[in-house]
Amino acid sequence: MRTFPSMLLATLLAGAVLAADRPDVVLDPSDLTPERVVAIALERHPGLRAVRERLRELDAKVREARAAALPTVEGRASGVRNRDPGLLNSPNFHSLADSPFFDPSFLRPIPVTTYDWRIAVDQVLWSFGRVRAGIRASRVLVEKTREEIRQEEADVARDAVVALWDLALARERLAVLAAERAAREEDVARARDLLDAGAGTRLALLQAKAALAGLVPRELEARGEIDRARARLAEALGLPADTPLEPAPGLLEKVELPPSPPLSALLALAGGRPEIRALAEEGRALAIQRRATRADLFPELKFSGSLGIRTIWEDSLADPDYRSWDAGIFLSWTLADGGRTRAVLDGIRSRERQNRLERERLRGEVERDLASALADYRRARAAATAARESVAAAEEARRVAFEERRWGAATQLELLEADRTLTEARFQRLDALHDAAVALAELRALLGLMPDAPLPGVTAPGGETR
Repeated sequence: MRTFPSMLLATLLAGAVLAADRPDVVLDPSDLTPERVVAIALERHPGLRAVRERLRELDAKVREARAAALPTVEGRASGVRNRDPGLLNSPNFHSLADSPFFDPSFLRPIPVTTYDWRIAVDQVLWSFGRVRAGIRASRVLVEKTREEIRQEEADVARDAVVALWDLALARERLAVLAAERAAREEDVARARDLLDAGAGTRLALLQAKAALAGLVPRELEARGEIDRARARLAEALGLPADTPLEPAPGLLEKVELPPSPPLSALLALAGGRPEIRALAEEGRALAIQRRATRADLFPELKFSGSLGIRTIWEDSLADPDYRSWDAGIFLSWTLADGGRTRAVLDGIRSRERQNRLERERLRGEVERDLASALADYRRARAAATAARESVAAAEEARRVAFEERRWGAATQLELLEADRTLTEARFQRLDALHDAAVALAELRALLGLMPDAPLPGVTAPGGETR
């Protein structure tokens, strides 16, 4: 596929953004090219937009983890009304009351309101890396999500391009049938003229008419495939299913099929697939989480303090004589938690092993798919080259049959057979071009590349290896 200039691609993306934000903007659905459908799909596909939205959530998680390293400042204010008979309930109170010099009425409890307002500060001083690990783990998860977005973008782009190739194939097949219909209508007219002139037979006319009528089921099937392919393309682009999408004319014939890259060059990049890199980032996050959990076995050092006013007199709320404050450094250490932390650590270690095994499994799967897609591409590319020669031979055979039929040297059946052979050769050519384009898109998606990205190990026209 041709690589458009970056300015054109930026313009397409900007147009897609405007159309996504403004429902009244109508996208031009005609003359769709691979570059254009990729630009639209990357901007409008709902699944991709949902994955991108996760970045905002994870950004909030990073800020949340960072907040644990910052001081907590809290403003407190209270007004408490109470009556406390605690002294009257003392077992020694009656001994005091029996004294002739003591008036018990002085100690009678009365309701009182205590006013208290203060600013309190809490700050973790040392937690053996627990807070720092939480921040790092959150950032690693952001990188993991970015890799997942890159893979999702590659998959969405691949699906959009493949859907476009499907629609182009269906359109081109219908065009081939239209060309065959025109030829067979001409055959019917010629057979009728020959019959009227006494140089033809009624059987030849009936054969021509039967061949023309036989095209109808194939044309109906081709039109149905166009509708199905258009709906798949609309889904891949995040558009309504009834959007009248149309590929650019002759799109399949214009597709560029570069030389097949060596399998070793593809396998060398298999580990760089974003999905595998996302698993690697997840493994890093698990290692950080394990260290953070291990920190729960160690103490935490924390500062806590407050400054304010405490009084029972409303007019003393600003009096510095009633100022109260406290400050202290506190050490907390969980000496025994019933083995909970050890169990959590064992679970994290198990998830790390699972992560490594999943990466190995996925890499093997990607390498297998790369080998399969490369074989499909080589086969389809060779078939497209061979089909070009087959079409040329079938066109020449049809021309010869047509000329010989005009002079009575060939039968109507021979001409119909030449028409059928030409149609099948054109179908095979289109199918091979479609299969090669699809396999090429699959190769790039397996490596996490966009549909217009150069393949590794392929020699460019200037002789430079890309």
